[in-house]
Amino acid sequence: MRPRNLFFCVLAGIGVGGLMILTHVGPGMPPLQPASTPSYRNVQRHQMLSALSSGLQQYYKDHGPLPITLSSLDTQICDSYGVPCQTKNYVDLGFLTTAGDYISNLPQDPLGGDIYAGSGFYIAKLPDGSIRIKAAKAELGANVQTTFKL
Repeated sequence: MRPRNLFFCVLAGIGVGGLMILTHVGPGMPPLQPASTPSYRNVQRHQMLSALSSGLQQYYKDHGPLPITLSSLDTQICDSYGVPCQTKNYVDLGFLTTAGDYISNLPQDPLGGDIYAGSGFYIAKLPDGSIRIKAAKAELGANVQTTFKL
């Protein structure tokens, strides 16, 4: 192969590879959804609620009853722990991050929570004893919530 042809082949390979990296498309690489779209934010909300429910269920398996009392009314989950949660009467799930690391951090809705330590996610204990966590700021008319029993 002539050096000139080799140079063009290498240059074309670099171009195609760079384009694949920039567009995140290629073999085994699913395209990324733009983080600024409502549908992608709803996907994030589903993932966060799933992590919270899994953390609560695992904590219950390991320790028994939760160290908090859940209301039958939807109450906002705190995105912090301790005093900020208590002053606003938010539900403090900080024990999930400190008592064995059941979740890595307390999630916050992609559009933010309510002012001063609110996560934008709400939790309630339903009459049948199950727990519901919902995302009040879900977009596109989606009902983003999870219900589970401990």
